[in-house]
Amino acid sequence: MKKKEKRILYIAAAAILVIVIALVWFLYRKYQKKAEYLQICKFDFNDPEKNYEDLKTDSYAAEGTEFGYAPDGGIDGTGCITIRTTTANDARFTYEYKQALENTYYRMSVWVKTENVGTVASGDDHDAVGANLSVLNTYSHSSAYTGTHDWTYIEYYGKTGKGQKDFTVALRLGFYGGMNTGTVYFDDFELEQLDALPSGAISTSMENSMGTSERVQANTQHHDTMLTATILLIYTILYLAVAYRYAMKREREAQQLDLLSGSVKVNGLSVENAVLILIAIGFAVRLLMSFTMPQCDIDVNLFQYWGRNLVEKGIPNFYSSAKEMNLDYPPLFLYYLYLLGAIGNIGNIAQTFLYDILLKLPSIFADCVIAFILYKMAEKRMSKNWTMFIVSIWLFNPMILLDSACWGQVDSLLALALLVSAYCIEKDRYPWASIALAFAITLKPQGIFFVPILGFALLRQLIRETELPLAKRLLRFAYSIAAFFITAFLIILPFGFKMEPNVFSWIIDVYTGTADGYSYATVNSFNFFYLLDANWVQDSSSFMGLTYFAWGMIAIVLFSLLAGLLYLFSKKKQPYVYVLSAMLIYTVATFGPRMHERYFYPAIGLLLAAVIYSNNKLLLGIYAVMSISNFYTVLEVMTGLSIGGKLINTDYATASYYYWPPLNTSRTLMGIFNVLCAVLLVAAACMMVFSKNWDKKPFRIWEETKGLYNGTNGDQDEKS
Repeated sequence: MKKKEKRILYIAAAAILVIVIALVWFLYRKYQKKAEYLQICKFDFNDPEKNYEDLKTDSYAAEGTEFGYAPDGGIDGTGCITIRTTTANDARFTYEYKQALENTYYRMSVWVKTENVGTVASGDDHDAVGANLSVLNTYSHSSAYTGTHDWTYIEYYGKTGKGQKDFTVALRLGFYGGMNTGTVYFDDFELEQLDALPSGAISTSMENSMGTSERVQANTQHHDTMLTATILLIYTILYLAVAYRYAMKREREAQQLDLLSGSVKVNGLSVENAVLILIAIGFAVRLLMSFTMPQCDIDVNLFQYWGRNLVEKGIPNFYSSAKEMNLDYPPLFLYYLYLLGAIGNIGNIAQTFLYDILLKLPSIFADCVIAFILYKMAEKRMSKNWTMFIVSIWLFNPMILLDSACWGQVDSLLALALLVSAYCIEKDRYPWASIALAFAITLKPQGIFFVPILGFALLRQLIRETELPLAKRLLRFAYSIAAFFITAFLIILPFGFKMEPNVFSWIIDVYTGTADGYSYATVNSFNFFYLLDANWVQDSSSFMGLTYFAWGMIAIVLFSLLAGLLYLFSKKKQPYVYVLSAMLIYTVATFGPRMHERYFYPAIGLLLAAVIYSNNKLLLGIYAVMSISNFYTVLEVMTGLSIGGKLINTDYATASYYYWPPLNTSRTLMGIFNVLCAVLLVAAACMMVFSKNWDKKPFRIWEETKGLYNGTNGDQDEKS
């Protein structure tokens, strides 16, 4: 790197640092105002003759629950209100406030007493939630009290969202998915408006994260969102088409000048610096999108809720309340949520757009790291122009942007871990591949999809790498297995100290509970079962003589065996490890049971790595089709979760919505495209192993030249 280039980069880095520091200081000063209070309402329940008509009653179950007034049961011997239920229920007194101000803090408080409130609701596999304060149509609640407790003070803080004009406070026994039995008394309920959040207090979002009862509004929002996204997609496709044509043009020019293997520059910059600038642009675009574009508040609120409880309960105690908190994640990502929970009160960051950025930052970084890994893979295998093209079609893939920067999911972290594992397999670094896989599985259960690839890779090195002594191959095998379990052990251990019945058995329940919690043929994934109109259909239902679950497991076993056998008997590892990994993940997501819309994600990065190694037009075409199809799949579900989907219980007074997209023409097409991509990936994998024409000119994207990878240099074929 020249001195001039270094100077420019140093100045840019310093400028960014100054901007970040100034932003943090601004936010800290802005949100450190002294809290001032405005009382909205107060109910002391001391007057037995008063109607208290502003309080409504509501419950999930219609029978077995009594709402009442105890004239002398209150905290000071006067009146209070009561809920008594013998049937597992989510029962509550509600107060609707219709003059709320947007982006404003509110404090709710009440005194509560409980009698024989359960910890596990009868006939329910979820932990029961005790007496609590909450805001309807959100996924968080105050401290909850079970058993028998004397009068206890509860306070709960919330913040309204942009444009929010109303909310409903619930004095509650039970919760969504945590219904309960017993008797609870409430006294001295108060609602206050705050100018600022008090020091040390933690608030939650009061925005409706469970949908809206206004279907016309929801449909309008959905239409507008889909239209905007379509325009974005068209723009992205045009950009990539121009980039593709530009790369081809520069390629011909370079060939004429015989500069392909030389130190070609891009607009006066070295290729490495040009790629770094491209990654920086991708990073900046994601930061901007992270707080300006619509997001799915359900997951963002859940992550914030988990982080707050991690700090309150402590890491060793956290999973003991997993069901109550709707927790279905393994431990790895929770370490970061713990960090966010710990710093969330600094300048009230948890209530600012900066928190959204921090929450999505690991995924954004992962996107950029994957881009750099793809660059390092490409730089010795293709020309400089095609290298830039490959990095571009990852960084600005609309599906990748949507999942990480908008939704705030962690699928890119999983994709990064699996890509690293595949890369280590390619480089014969099997223990490191095992470590990366341990990170993947402790991050998200879907990392298990990659286990057959690593298993067959370890078996392959035992059978095929005969140039090494058997003892060394066995030792490498043992090291790899040990590396996986030691890494997983160290990640899991801090969460298991106080878990019953022992330090580690609970983790099995985490993984099985995650799967059993979605025991449906498909869960909003536009895959093969979706085309059978089996979305949200119990996977125990019968189809052609077998259950959906049985058919799905048969498909997983068959495709795992196919991928493993193809890899085991292939003549070389490159690019098979990437193609077969992508094939297995995509076919499992397409034909397996209980799949969600984002389970296709890791296959996209692995497939692009396969394009780099194989120089194959078919794989590039599959990458383009699956990117577009999954963009719309993820967009449909994210939008539906944000604005509401199909009303699944018309008797539920809160009119909560869960996204349950029915079949229509566009979704059917997406499902067909996903199935087609899976079939084409299987065909491509078989062609790569068995066809002699795979490397021929008609399949090539770019012309290979001396010094570039062509299947004979750099990565030599292994012995048959």
